[in-house]
Amino acid sequence: MLTIYIKQTLPLLSTVNRNYFDLFFYFLSIAILLSFLSIKIA
Repeated sequence: MLTIYIKQTLPLLSTVNRNYFDLFFYFLSIAILLSFLSIKIA
């Protein structure tokens, strides 16, 4: 479901500065990964 949302928003975000989007997506993926790890540990 998340991948579908990303695929739909990518054409819109292509006009925006790619560096900012890549940086945001990088931090977002780290946050998701950390949340999954904390759930597994707990």
